[in-house]
Amino acid sequence: MKKICLFFIFLVLTFYGLNLKAQNYTVIDRLKVDLFDVEDIKKEELQYTLLTKTTIYVLDLDGKIINSYPREKVLGISYDQKRDKLYSIVGDENSDSDEQQLKYLAKNTSNTYSCNIIGSETKMSYSSAIVYMKEDRIDKSFTYIVGIPSGIYCNDNYLWYLSNKSVKGKPGFLMKYDVLTGNLIIEEEIPVEDAKGIDMDRDGNIYTFNNSTNEIIKFRRVE
Repeated sequence: MKKICLFFIFLVLTFYGLNLKAQNYTVIDRLKVDLFDVEDIKKEELQYTLLTKTTIYVLDLDGKIINSYPREKVLGISYDQKRDKLYSIVGDENSDSDEQQLKYLAKNTSNTYSCNIIGSETKMSYSSAIVYMKEDRIDKSFTYIVGIPSGIYCNDNYLWYLSNKSVKGKPGFLMKYDVLTGNLIIEEEIPVEDAKGIDMDRDGNIYTFNNSTNEIIKFRRVE
């Protein structure tokens, strides 16, 4: 009986801990848009830029498409820290092969980062990494990563890496790194399933896209 009671207490504490972890973030807003297969998202003061499998779309704050152009070989997009210029990384995408590919882009005032993915979404490699970029070439490794890369964002102090932990249809995980040391500071589950792309505004609000519901999700960490 004592063993059963102890086991029950362990389950209660575990469940409470998981719930506490899930409450670290709260959803502020959801914006339904008529877009599918979104891979990246960036938020500017008066608009969103969304990268899909075939097209780059510019939307107003109500979700209405105001411009679009072919994606061609764009693998990732990022604003600079002043948010007055949109940068892109260009190359060949090999999502169904076991070859390496670059995907996603993040910039601060000193460095440019991308995800160097080894393998495909169904066969990830532990050699995948976030890397420093020099022009359009890999310079060196920042840190190794696991799971399905779903987006990166950085400022001059931290870099955030969004992953789906190799499990589609489940909440994403957000990892925060120190940009100077590459050390992992925190790893937390976010309240968004099938999240793709990540951006952050000056107030600390985070933006991602839910491909299950076709919504732009705005959320933030509860301190």
